[in-house]
Order: sequence, then C-alpha cells, then structure tokens
Amino acid sequence: MRRDGRRFHAKEPFRRSEFGFLPGRGKPAGVGTGVAIALGSNLGDRLGTMRAAVRLLGPVVRGLTASPVYETDPRIVERQPRFLNAVVAGTVEIGPFALLERLREIERRLGRVPRERYGPREIDLDLLAYGSLRLVSERLTLPHPALADRRFVLAPWSDLEPERPVPLEGGPWTVLELLARTSDPPDSVQRLEGVRLTD
Repeated sequence: MRRDGRRFHAKEPFRRSEFGFLPGRGKPAGVGTGVAIALGSNLGDRLGTMRAAVRLLGPVVRGLTASPVYETDPRIVERQPRFLNAVVAGTVEIGPFALLERLREIERRLGRVPRERYGPREIDLDLLAYGSLRLVSERLTLPHPALADRRFVLAPWSDLEPERPVPLEGGPWTVLELLARTSDPPDSVQRLEGVRLTD
C-alpha cells in the first residue's frame, strides 16, 4: 500500500528482482510478509489433493498453519460436485506476483486443467491477502476481490486467523467481522470435524 493509503495500480512502476515484481524501491516487500491462501477441490481425491498442495506449499510458506476443512456447496455453476475448502497462512520471502506464479505451478503439478470459469477443478489456490498490501493489476488484486462474499473462505479463515485485519474498502475489517457481515448463507458450508490437512 502506498504511504497515502491508496492501492497500487497496474500503471504504477514495478521492478523485477529475485523476489518477483514489487512495487516501489528499497527493501523487498516480500521479506517476512504474512500471507493467507485459500484451497479448494471438488474433483478426484479432494482431501488427498489438498494435502498434497499443502506439502508443496511448505518450502514457499514458512510456519505454515492450516484451518479445519469444510465441505461447501458450489456457487454460480451449481451443477457440480461439492467442494472441500480450507485456508492456510504463514510468511513468505517472495513478492506477490512470484507467489502467484508458484501457486499456479502447484495447481498444474496436481493436475488442474482449464475448464469453464467457476466450474469443477482438481485444485484451486487463491491468494487472499499479502500483508497489508492493497493492489490492483490485470493479473492480481489484493486482498482477493470476492472474499467478503465467500463464506467458504471466511469460515475456515476465521478459525485460523479470526482477528487478522483485511484491508478492504471501508475497513480494515477483521476476518471474523467479514464473516459476520457476509450475505452468503450459513448452511452453505459444513465443518468436517476431525479432518485436517496437516499432521
């Protein structure tokens, strides 16, 4: 986020470095930055694929912790299998665009293939938040622009980081506050007791 509190936009200069594209100058923005990543799957071995994604995220996300797993109704494209969803959090030493590329690489390794938007998928990894950064670009918007309307994201995230501030418009709001405000119906998600992504 800029010193004046506004978002970075794509027209503003970015530099490429070992940390990926970073706004501005000086110390790399990715050092020790707290991130939250949503995971989802509704094809094949849903839980096994999500656990594999967590293992592949391990070298990228330090101190990784995972939320409980939820089973959730599909949205927008409703005629598809139910999803498993969860959120992981930790810190990274790479910039947001480099992290996005790592997430896409993991999706490809786990067999995700292009299909209709909002349709079924083997694995979905969404970068929800990158520190307090507010960013708008063609490739990435932070925080994730749809998270306030997604109980399947907010419910597991609130289990993991309920008091984390999320710098959305009109906020920042905590994850728990966003969950309380969402219009997404409560019965669209179900926590799976005893089911975890990590040991």
